[in-house]
Amino acid sequence: AADADGGEWADDVALARLQLAIDRDDRAAVERFAAMFEQKFAESPHQIDAMRRAGGYFLNRGEAEQAIKRLERIAGGSEAGVATSSRNILRGKTAIEDTFALAIALQRNGQLDEALRRFAEVADSSEPAMQGEALLAQATILIEQDQHAEAVVPLERYLEVAPPKQLRNEAVEQLMICLAQSQQLDKARAHYERLKGQGQGISPAVSLSLAEAAMAAGDRGWAATLYQAIGSNGDVVDAEQSPPELAAEPQTEEAASAVATERKLASPTNEQQQKSLAGLAWSQYLDNAHEQSAATFEQLLKQYPDSPLAAEAAYTRGQALAKIGKLEPALEMYLLVVNQHEGSPQYESALLQAGSAYDALQHNEEALAVLDRLLSERPTSELVDDALYQSAWVARQLKREDALARFARLHREHRDSKYWADATYRLAVDALSQEQHEPAARLCKELINSQPPAEILEHTLYLQAQIASAAGEWAAVEPPLIQLLEQFPRSRLRLASEYWLAESTYQQERFEDAAARFDRLAGEIEAVEGSWPAMVPLRRAQLRARNKDWAEARQIAEQIPRQYPQFEQMYEVSYLLGRCRFAAAEFAEARVEFNEAIQLAAGRKLETAAMAQWMIGESYFHQKEYETAIREYFRVEALYDWPRWQAGALLQAGKCYEHLGEWTEAVALYDRIVDQYPDTMFTEEAARRRVVANQRSATTRQ
Repeated sequence: AADADGGEWADDVALARLQLAIDRDDRAAVERFAAMFEQKFAESPHQIDAMRRAGGYFLNRGEAEQAIKRLERIAGGSEAGVATSSRNILRGKTAIEDTFALAIALQRNGQLDEALRRFAEVADSSEPAMQGEALLAQATILIEQDQHAEAVVPLERYLEVAPPKQLRNEAVEQLMICLAQSQQLDKARAHYERLKGQGQGISPAVSLSLAEAAMAAGDRGWAATLYQAIGSNGDVVDAEQSPPELAAEPQTEEAASAVATERKLASPTNEQQQKSLAGLAWSQYLDNAHEQSAATFEQLLKQYPDSPLAAEAAYTRGQALAKIGKLEPALEMYLLVVNQHEGSPQYESALLQAGSAYDALQHNEEALAVLDRLLSERPTSELVDDALYQSAWVARQLKREDALARFARLHREHRDSKYWADATYRLAVDALSQEQHEPAARLCKELINSQPPAEILEHTLYLQAQIASAAGEWAAVEPPLIQLLEQFPRSRLRLASEYWLAESTYQQERFEDAAARFDRLAGEIEAVEGSWPAMVPLRRAQLRARNKDWAEARQIAEQIPRQYPQFEQMYEVSYLLGRCRFAAAEFAEARVEFNEAIQLAAGRKLETAAMAQWMIGESYFHQKEYETAIREYFRVEALYDWPRWQAGALLQAGKCYEHLGEWTEAVALYDRIVDQYPDTMFTEEAARRRVVANQRSATTRQ
């Protein structure tokens, strides 16, 4: 009759047969009769009931899409019927129950936003039993979507509708996790303390989630307490109780005991124990309690040597031990990772740290071997630049020829590395030491253009000035030093930079400016170490001597041997003091100083030595001891390869012969000057004097 086109009882029969098909789990029949109500009995008073039953059937079978197709037709529009338990949603007969069933179907079908909207309709209804389940379902979806902050509201509302004790406690646990995950640790802890104060156990899984959230939020103290609670089967370590966020529910002692029994904490699993030990060790490590951290990691390794966390535990234990200066046991941990956990994420870092530990222990060969192992085994590792940089320094300590090549590879292949700037600086320094001024200058320019860290920029500007000075390009010395002083007024290189600025002006013969700069430096260098501070009084004295202020020049110069006894250019001081004594007509004392300048090892073959020898001849010349003067002048030409002073000495010797009336010898010397030193400043005078000497020589012969 139900298949007929009419009949007064056709829809009743169809509904009965639909239910019979449901009872027999005859899916095809259920779908056929459901379709009949959709098409032939759309106006039947049983249509809503038929859709409800078909929707429930498909929902129970796990066919969410088919359930949605039926339940969407009636959700929110059915007639009020006999209320049933909110847990038996498939036979519910109210609009709210239909909406709730639809929400579940939508949830199971992955239509979560629409499911949340439908659950919200149920939660806002006036049926408390349905409200609770809808709120809990809302929270579940939000938690699964990692929307922990959004899940807090439905969970808090769920607790307000007074669910059964066990369900309530489970909800509180979920609420604690959501609060912790959304950085509301104070509220989470308040709930935790409330449950603890009521004797409620907290499951290891929840404690672990809370601990991890506390760690992420930086509350390592509470995290450590939670990790320790897991390690002691959930026994609370910290008994201090925070003010409860929710009012404690009144309960008798027997009720409390029953709840405690019901909620008795299960023993944590091995995985939870491992995570709790690792978490506790990390909290100690981050609190700089490195000794305790190392001990906790050691406990984890001993109890669970095959743990998935073993590599991380060994590596971090090595880090903790290294921080308290226990390098050998730290090295053992790194090598444990290297030798037993090659596939772990910590393997490459362990190789790098093993190299650092070997280096710190002065086992340089081993350090280089393990660093090269990282470079060869993991050529694409993100740590290659670290390994190159460390190995370059180790190779340098071993005086290996490839040390510089490692810096060069870092410079060439890893421009984005944090070590690139320093490696480039080292290459520039080496180029300068090899007197490769152009490559050194090019590296400095490249480095400065890369906008390096401030400390490296500061030293690179100074190096750039040193390169220019070594190349004799004194005008190029000033710009980098001026930039250095402007950008880094408190630099440790300030005084050295001020010195080289003064020296550059001196070398460019801007003597007035140089004198002012050297005078300013004089009062600031008393405690400064290095080779250049002694140059300041030397230059000050030389500048006074240039202005014929011999007394002050002498006063300044006489202080240098006492202040800087190891001064490498002491020959310059002796020469200057000789000049001062010469100017005072203290010729014998002057010769002592000049001889001192010559005898000092650093000055024997330098121009200063030739000048000093020349001045010795001058001193005898001024005393009219011409024969002795001639011998001293001849020593200049014989001992020193400085054409200017050789020619000057021969000229003065020629004058001595003139004073002695030995004109032929004078002519011979003037001839030598003109022939052998034609480009000196003395050639013209020698030519003039030769004419006169020739005439006198001819007259004498007549």
